[in-house]
Amino acid sequence: MTLQQKFYEKSLIERSFLKMIFDNLPKNYDYKTYMTPADGKDIYDAILLRFEKNSSKLIDRYIIEIKVRDTHYPDLMLEKIKYNDLKRLRTRLDNKTNSECYTQIKSRLVYISVTPEGTYWFDLDKLQSNFNWTTERHWRSTTNKSAGKIEKELTLINIKMAKHFNIKTGDYFNKQATERLMVSHSRTKQLGIIF
Repeated sequence: MTLQQKFYEKSLIERSFLKMIFDNLPKNYDYKTYMTPADGKDIYDAILLRFEKNSSKLIDRYIIEIKVRDTHYPDLMLEKIKYNDLKRLRTRLDNKTNSECYTQIKSRLVYISVTPEGTYWFDLDKLQSNFNWTTERHWRSTTNKSAGKIEKELTLINIKMAKHFNIKTGDYFNKQATERLMVSHSRTKQLGIIF
């Protein structure tokens, strides 16, 4: 399997887990979702819009980053470069959507980590005052370890600060269904609405 195929497969798995998570959100709201292409190079993985039930009233807009891990840790790593990229994206998207759609909803940043013991949903905006940034040496890419290790600025976030879902690494996912879902999301992207 080529490196490009490995990245695609990893991204497809992430989007499959996003679908499972979205299917398990509280039913007292309505949602609209968009996932970035599995073969793309976007700095985020999904947008989630939360609406009042049976209404068009937008309550929240979430910009989501997801990681699927083979190992569980009580503290999960967030890289500062990823956090800063998400904040820049939020500024750009909020300025675009607020001017084009006349909404005053500010996007929230969410980091999701799927592990063998469950899925953890972190609202980064609520947690940012707890971030303690440190520099450590880690793999440049977990998919391409031949790229070696580099210094990364990161913070560790305790899983107790997250919303927990009983969705675990290794749970079954349907690759073909996920690929069909990605076609649907690609069509949404072509419309250029909100995302």
